[in-house]
Amino acid sequence: MSIQHAARAALVAVALAMSAATAAIAFDAKSTAPINIDKAGVALRGYDPVAYFTAGKPTAGSAAFQTKWDGATYNFATAESKAEFDKDPAKYAPQYGGFCAWAAANGYKADADPKAWHVVGGKLYVNYNASVAKSWNANTAKYITDADKNWPKVATQLPK
Repeated sequence: MSIQHAARAALVAVALAMSAATAAIAFDAKSTAPINIDKAGVALRGYDPVAYFTAGKPTAGSAAFQTKWDGATYNFATAESKAEFDKDPAKYAPQYGGFCAWAAANGYKADADPKAWHVVGGKLYVNYNASVAKSWNANTAKYITDADKNWPKVATQLPK
């Protein structure tokens, strides 16, 4: 095999691996689970929930550091993050099962982008996208009150 063929084969292998990884973190729109998980059961699209509090930013987790809690698998960037989560999962898990906080406030479930987030009152909230997060941030207290009230009704509905 020539060097060009080997390089081409390597690129194809990487592309296939990336495609498989993307599929593994795809949102499961057919799930009525109250936790926003992908088809493999991973929450927060694989982001480390503890890092929002400790690093102050979304940080990709790794399958090397995982824990299962409340029907979902959470990935962590480090063993320390995993250990911290394991001590008090409810402290770090996203509110409304990791679904969009703004949507919950408006009476429905929607996917959320882990990069559109806020920590308010020591709790993690994620939103559909940056634009929705900006709207949500404009009246956070009201949206949290409304989402807390609506969540029990919408938690097991299909997401929109």
